[in-house]
Amino acid sequence: LKVVPFLKVYSMYVENYTSAINMLTDMSMQKAFAKYLLHLERDPASSGLCLSSYLIMPVQRIPRYVMLLRELLRHTPEEHVERSRIEQCLEE
Repeated sequence: LKVVPFLKVYSMYVENYTSAINMLTDMSMQKAFAKYLLHLERDPASSGLCLSSYLIMPVQRIPRYVMLLRELLRHTPEEHVERSRIEQCLEE
């Protein structure tokens, strides 16, 4: 329950995701920037993923949390002390 306000930070990110991808696409048309992105992608620290792959990760994360909470609620007995807190998280 304490993390719910933290998760709300993602909403601004998600709202701006499409604009960010569009900007990345536009900037990728510039030869120097495209070369730099390729350099980053080839760096072992990037695990071979491109920048757009990293940018989508936070967008995909929230639905996973919601699915996890729904599944947790489904398996939590009605009388369990934490059930109301799980329900509250799903409402927020």
